[in-house]
Amino acid sequence: MPIEPSLKAVLDGLESLLEREKALLLAGRYDEAGAIARRKEELCEALDRALIDPLNAAQISVFRKRLSALVARAQENEQHLSAAKAGVSMARARLREIMNRERNVGVYGETGEKPLVPNACVTRHKFA
Repeated sequence: MPIEPSLKAVLDGLESLLEREKALLLAGRYDEAGAIARRKEELCEALDRALIDPLNAAQISVFRKRLSALVARAQENEQHLSAAKAGVSMARARLREIMNRERNVGVYGETGEKPLVPNACVTRHKFA
C-alpha cells in the first residue's frame, strides 16, 4: 500500500504547481499545459484523500487560509487559460478570414460569379 503524502506536502505541491502553471500561461508555453493538468489532477486527488483522513481532520482549520489561497490561484489561472483560449480562437478566425479573402480574386467569370482561386491574392495598383 503506497504511503499517502501529508496534507502539508500536498498543499506545497499544489502551490508550486499553480505558480508554474501561471508562469507558463503568461509566457505562452501552452504545450506544457497538459502535463501540468495531469499533475494537478493527481495532487487534487491526493488532497481529497488527505482531507477525508481522520488524522488530518484537526489540521483542516489550520490550513483553511492556505486552501482559500489555492482556490484563488486556481481561479486566476483559469482566467488566464480562458483568455489564452479566446486569443487563439480569435487568431484562427482572423487567419481564416485572411485566407478566404485571398482566394476571392475580385474578378468575375463567364457566369457572373467570382471564382475562388487557391493561393491568389488581391493587389491594387494606382495608375494615375
